[in-house]
Amino acid sequence: TVRPQVEHIITMSDVVKCSDEDAQWLYPRLDLDELAGRWLGLGASIVVVTRGPRGATAWSGPDRLDVPGKTLQVADTIGAGDSFSGGIIDALRAIGSLGAENRDKLRNLGRAGLEPILHQAISVSAITVSRPGADPPHRRELPEEHRLHGR
Repeated sequence: TVRPQVEHIITMSDVVKCSDEDAQWLYPRLDLDELAGRWLGLGASIVVVTRGPRGATAWSGPDRLDVPGKTLQVADTIGAGDSFSGGIIDALRAIGSLGAENRDKLRNLGRAGLEPILHQAISVSAITVSRPGADPPHRRELPEEHRLHGR
């Protein structure tokens, strides 16, 4: 089974992202809260589960945040997950939270800290799937309210 390999990688990861479909395949007997608790217990600082058009859910420490998806015309789903992950990484860069030295900060983001990160990632992914060819947006294409600025 692949689960021990996945869990080994999680022990070395600060941010772990998977789709709800992948979560169900890996852990058919766990609900998403149980999965997140397991992965946070293995050392992840943030766990994010994408739910397709229904948005995404994130956990940091004891906090859980659900953010709905965007209603849009889908042209091509290729690149949805990768662009979502890129949106998270860019958001963490913008708030100065990349790198091992920021693990405690990530673990204590809370709902207020997770919210702009998820909104940006969902916006990046939504724009990507709204056009053909796995074409992620430039930062300037994101809605201003979902664009994190920073360092």
